Amino acid sequence: LNKETNEEELTNRNVEDDTIQSFMDILRTCEFARFAKSDSQNSMDELYNQTVDVIGKLEEQVRK
Repeated sequence: LNKETNEEELTNRNVEDDTIQSFMDILRTCEFARFAKSDSQNSMDELYNQTVDVIGKLEEQVRK
């Protein structure tokens, strides 16, 4: 999973910039969480909800 390659591929598939940015933010957050312990269940729930939302948007936009 290469962030630059993902960003380029999403751009090539005409995914909106806001959706790409949200996706990249989620990847960075997950990458950070691998190395920094987080005790907050709320932040994990929020990240999960954001991820579900972005995946839905990606599916819609890639199908166009």
